[in-house]
Amino acid sequence: MSDLYIFDPYDNLVAILSNDGEGACPFWDAPFKEVLNQGSTFEFTAVGDHEDSQYIKAENQVAFQDKDGAFRLFIIKEPERTDGEDGPIITAVCEAAMLELNDEVIEDVRPYNVTLKTAITKALEGVRWKVGEVAELGLNSTNYYYMTPTEAITECINKWGGELRDRVEIEGNRITGRFIDILRRRGEDIGKWWEIDKDILSITERVQSYPKTALYGRGSSLEIEDEEGEATGGYTRKISFADIEWKVKNGDPVDKPKGQKWVGDPEALVVFGRENTDGTLRHRKGIFESSEQEDPEVLLQETWDALQEQKYPISNFEMSVFLLEDIIGYEHEKVRLGDTTFALDYSFAKPIEVEERVISFEYDVSDPDNSGVVELGNFIDLYSDDARLDQIESELNDNKGLWNNGGKKPITDDRIENVTPTQPQNVIASGLFQNVLVEWDFVNTISIANYEVYASQIQGFTPDISNLAFRGKTSIYTHQAANNQQWYFRVRAVNTHGVAGPFSEKAMAQTARIISDDILFGPEIAEKLEI
Repeated sequence: MSDLYIFDPYDNLVAILSNDGEGACPFWDAPFKEVLNQGSTFEFTAVGDHEDSQYIKAENQVAFQDKDGAFRLFIIKEPERTDGEDGPIITAVCEAAMLELNDEVIEDVRPYNVTLKTAITKALEGVRWKVGEVAELGLNSTNYYYMTPTEAITECINKWGGELRDRVEIEGNRITGRFIDILRRRGEDIGKWWEIDKDILSITERVQSYPKTALYGRGSSLEIEDEEGEATGGYTRKISFADIEWKVKNGDPVDKPKGQKWVGDPEALVVFGRENTDGTLRHRKGIFESSEQEDPEVLLQETWDALQEQKYPISNFEMSVFLLEDIIGYEHEKVRLGDTTFALDYSFAKPIEVEERVISFEYDVSDPDNSGVVELGNFIDLYSDDARLDQIESELNDNKGLWNNGGKKPITDDRIENVTPTQPQNVIASGLFQNVLVEWDFVNTISIANYEVYASQIQGFTPDISNLAFRGKTSIYTHQAANNQQWYFRVRAVNTHGVAGPFSEKAMAQTARIISDDILFGPEIAEKLEI
C-alpha cells in the first residue's frame, strides 16, 4: 500500500496520509488511471476531521509511488468537503502535475536535424520540468511557434515517436526533480494470459459493426501543363483509378471495369451488403485517401488493400481483473501499461480470444495489490503527424494555383478583421482499419487561421490541450488510432487573432480488427485448433 505525500505549492512536505501509520490520516477510494500516451488521472477520499486533512486543499500537491516505485505527482484541483451520516469526509479530484506546462509559452524555437533528447530539452527550457530518460530515435526537425511546452512535447512525439511517462523525485521532505521521459515503448511482450476463471472478474466485449464493402480511391492533384508541356500554375482535381481495369482472369484480385471510380469486395458484399428492392445487394461504400499518390494503378492497389482492412466489424475489450503479481508464486503475472497480453473467455458460444496491448491501466492506490481495470487494444499513437501532414499537403496542392499569385502586397494578420468563426458543419468521422477519417465543411475565408480537432475515447469528453489531436487549415484529418477502438471528435475554427469559435457537434467512429488463430496462437497451435 502506498502513502500519499501532501506538499504545498512550494514543494514543502506538509502531511502524509496513510492507512498503516498509527494516528495517520486514512484515505480510500483512490483510483489512479493511466492511458498510453494520453496522460493520467487520480482522485482520493479521506476523513475530514483529522488534523492533516486541512492540507487537502486546492493547489496543494499529492505524490505517491506507483507499482514500479516511481513517484507520480498530481495537483489537487477540486477538493469537496461533505458532512453526513458517515461524518466529515474530503474527496479530492487531481490533475497530473505535468499539465502545469500548459501555463508556459514558447515563442519561437526551431530544432533542426537534432535528436529527440535535444528537441525535448529545448521544449523544456526555462521551466522546472527537466529531460529524463529519452529513447534514441534518430535525427529529425520540428518547430515550436507560440505554443505551450505540452504542445511542443506533442510535436516531438509527432516527429520522432516514443511513449510518454512523467515522474518526480523526492528527497527528505521536498520534491527535488520533475522529469519527462520519452521511452521507445511502455511495457513489453510478456506472454501474460488473462482468463475468466483465474484473474478476470468480468470482461466486456463491445462489438461495433460498421464494415465497408467498397471504397473510392482519391490520389494526388497533378499540375496542369499547356500544349507545349509548360506548367500553367493550375492543378487538377484529385486523381482516381477510373481508367484502370482489373480482371480476375488476368491475375487481379477482383473484376473492376474501366469507368468505375470504386473497387468492391464481392465476398464482403455477400456478407454485409444491403438488399435492394430487386433482391440484389448494395455495397457499403467509403473513401480512401492517398494524397501523394500520382499513379492510378498503385492507387487502386492501395485502395484494395485498405478495403481488406475495413470490411469487418470491430471489437473492444475492457476487463475488471485480479492483480496477482504480489502473491507468492505468481510473480510472473506482473502486468504494466503497454504490455502485450492475451485474454481468454470460453464461457460464450463464440469464445473470446484476443491478443492486444494494455492501453489503459487503473488500480486503487489505497489497495494496489487487489484488483484493477485494464483495457486491451493496440498503441494509440495520438500524436502521429505523418497522416495529417499528408492531408495538409493535399489541400495545399489543391489550392496552390490560387495562392501562387506573387507580386501583390502581403496580407498580414493585423489587417484581417477579428471575426469569431462559426461552428464547423457536417463533421463526419469514418472508421478505417487503424485510422479514423474526420471531415468537415471547409469555410474558404482568410480570417480563419486553422481548424482544431479534439479526439477522445470518452463519449462526453471536454476538449482541452490534453486531447487536441490536430491543428491545420484543411477540412480533413486522418486520426491514427488502433484496432478495436471507438473514438469521438469535436472540431472548431480559430481566427488569425487567436479567437476560437464554438465546437462542432460530436462525431464518432470505430476502427476495425481482424483476428485469426494463426495470428493469435501461432501456426502450430492454430493447426491443432483446426483438427
